[in-house]
Amino acid sequence: SQDSEGYEAFERVIAAINELDNPTYYAFSGSSEGPSARQASFLTEVTLEPRESTLRRAALLLQGRMPTSEEREAVDSDDELRKSLLDLMQGEAFREFVVTGVNDRLLIEGADTPLDINFPMWFKLYNRKVQYALDEDPNNDFTLNNQLRDPIRRAGGELFAYVIENNKPYSEVLTADYMMMNTFLNQWLEGSANFGVDESPSVYKPSRIGGYYPRSSLNRLVERVNSNSTYELTGPPMANYPHAGILGDFGFLGRYPTTATNRNRARARWAFYHFLGIDIEKSSQRPTDEASLSDRNNPTMNNPNCTVCHALLDPVAGAFQNWDEFNHFRNGGSDALDRFYKNPEDGTRSLYQYGDLWYRDMRSPGLFDKKIEERDATLRDLAELIVDDPAFLSATAKFWWPSVFGKPLLDKPAVESDQGYASKYAAYQAQQDSIDEFAAVLAKRMSAKDMLVEMIMSPWFSGESVTSYAFNEAQYEAQFGSKQLLTPEQLGRKTRALTGVSWRSNRRPSGEMYSAYETFSVLLGGIDSEAVTSRATELTPTMTSILMTHATESACPAVVRQFAKPIEERTLFSFVEESTLPLLHGAQSFTVLSEELGDWKTQSFAAEANAGAKTIAIKFTNPYCDYDGTKCLDQRLLFVDSITVTSPSGKVDSFKGNDSRFRSSINSNGYQDCYGESQGYSKCYNGTLSLDLDTQEVGRYQIEASLSGQLAPSRNGYLEVVMSIESNENLLTTTTPNATAIRNQIGKLFEVLHGADFGANSEAVAQVYEIFAAALSKASEAHNGMFYQCVLYRDGLIYDDNLSQSELDTFRYVNPGEDWFQENWDAKKVFEDAFRADPYGSKYAWTAVMM
Repeated sequence: SQDSEGYEAFERVIAAINELDNPTYYAFSGSSEGPSARQASFLTEVTLEPRESTLRRAALLLQGRMPTSEEREAVDSDDELRKSLLDLMQGEAFREFVVTGVNDRLLIEGADTPLDINFPMWFKLYNRKVQYALDEDPNNDFTLNNQLRDPIRRAGGELFAYVIENNKPYSEVLTADYMMMNTFLNQWLEGSANFGVDESPSVYKPSRIGGYYPRSSLNRLVERVNSNSTYELTGPPMANYPHAGILGDFGFLGRYPTTATNRNRARARWAFYHFLGIDIEKSSQRPTDEASLSDRNNPTMNNPNCTVCHALLDPVAGAFQNWDEFNHFRNGGSDALDRFYKNPEDGTRSLYQYGDLWYRDMRSPGLFDKKIEERDATLRDLAELIVDDPAFLSATAKFWWPSVFGKPLLDKPAVESDQGYASKYAAYQAQQDSIDEFAAVLAKRMSAKDMLVEMIMSPWFSGESVTSYAFNEAQYEAQFGSKQLLTPEQLGRKTRALTGVSWRSNRRPSGEMYSAYETFSVLLGGIDSEAVTSRATELTPTMTSILMTHATESACPAVVRQFAKPIEERTLFSFVEESTLPLLHGAQSFTVLSEELGDWKTQSFAAEANAGAKTIAIKFTNPYCDYDGTKCLDQRLLFVDSITVTSPSGKVDSFKGNDSRFRSSINSNGYQDCYGESQGYSKCYNGTLSLDLDTQEVGRYQIEASLSGQLAPSRNGYLEVVMSIESNENLLTTTTPNATAIRNQIGKLFEVLHGADFGANSEAVAQVYEIFAAALSKASEAHNGMFYQCVLYRDGLIYDDNLSQSELDTFRYVNPGEDWFQENWDAKKVFEDAFRADPYGSKYAWTAVMM
């Protein structure tokens, strides 16, 4: 009732929270007569990004992928965008978004021993633990705890995901009379769900606990130390285990444990905060005066300085009365009251009476002015009271705000005299108004999907620019719009979706993924749910350093992945081939089937070329020298006897290999790679042999070379060369078809990687083209056709994604009892060299672009 102490406490808390509100005070009102309609809301001054951009960012956020072409083409109206957003809210990736979002708020991953198996009430699980302990194999116990810890912490997030994905009433996250279990939990907690024999441990289903046995159903047969006694069953398990959604979740209870002095107040505080939007800690100032601090007359019941909060908090704590410090229901007995209350150590008389479930020196269970009379399913009653309260709707919008917008809600500014108060208050109030709007959407059908869609459609997610500076400061404070810092998990999913690269992350033989994004999570702005509990929203120097490493190590694998596929299957480099160079008219790779000097083989190719200065080149792409410190014990050598060029009209120009017009590349030691010999040929140890030629005609030229080679007996294979013809124009200003294709490709990369639309002639594309050209000109100095600087192992799935299982089996194997791969490096090198082969230098150049 309105006269009750709980209701009065609630009114005092709400008044304290709202005491700073001033309905006639708006940012930049400029008048004491009140704000204009324009001044009252700054969101009207925001221009939204294109729908395609919103869809792209939403797909990356919710699905960790790019939208398909069909999805992009469909969003020609807001209604269609809403439909597309709803379609994104399903599947494994969406569930991961939800689970991560739940943990960001509830921090369940930080729960310490959410389910303690050292108690025989979990009879089946406890017996397995005892069996392992008696086997004296510590790995067994370690494995059992690992198998239990992760799914029991994840179950709460999976509950939210199940409710949201299946469009159940969102209130079910609190009222669910089940929990989510995977195959392991369902087996050992004797759950009610049905799983197939081969179902993955990552699959969670609604299930009810059927394997919790009260102490009255257990008999100890053999007593042992360290909770390893043997028990037998003498009675049935607990019937109708009182599930209560997330409130009864082991992870939630474990993350906010109760103690003899805490008495479930932590659980109550966070239930208020997350599900009613009330921050008890901020509702009133803690008393610091000596009188209040020295009060021993049960101050939480009697001292007004304390009751202002405890009259509200303690009844909700009472609703958790049946769950003890080990998160067990009544510890398998008659109640969950702590032993210090029941049997005071100082010898004083206890208030406890047999049959009590709650402390007699605290308020009875309830919420606000509503009492909870139920004794067993008290949490279930509390859940019903919470979801019936209008504050649950707005609390839900607040709960999901950081997950969708990537930034926390603003706190209400407290001191009007502070600099920027007006702007801060305007931004705060705008957020609160939007919270009310999102809550109204949720109220219509209790569909969290509907609410999430409206959040993504709002300027807080998709705002791109402002049309007026009237609210500039307030908009800056609000940090609304399309730019947000990626979480480590989002960075990993986005990198994988856009480039295919699995940076420093690989899959074990068991299928379990090891991820560097988890290893570097806190350093990258993530959380560990224990010491670090809030995500970074701004870059730090450490984050920048790691992200630079991430970009550097991911760039080359991203490039070689693309060129390992046919052009029609590529997602990034669909306009160019490896041989697409700005000045190149034509090129072709050859295997010289010659085994010794004098075994001349003719290699030829044709290319279209215009009139002007050209360079004809022969590049030796697989040189080899077994160097002992003074000389090559075994070596491949290329011999060039002649080059012949036939013009479109049939005119023939021939050049002997030792012609002085040939020029050689210079190696890192400052010496030529090729030398003309008196016998009429050139001998090349490495590098490129080039010839400048002025072509007088436009059309198809035939280039022919007479080549032979010296093989290296210790190395299999013949000599490999690339023959080419290219213009001697300015690399930066040339307008050849290839240069145009490269500029178009850069524009496409902007679109795919950044969602930005830059034309081929834009300044942004020109700047990146200069990077490409600079890197290409240095490629021959950086490597000689084999891009060894490309560190492929930083991409843990490059081989899994691009090789067949039979190819993988040629170099990868697993030893018995191990869950990691062993590799034959010599066998693997064949595939490494195929990825790294860069005869044109284009992989090197595109890697520079991707960085």
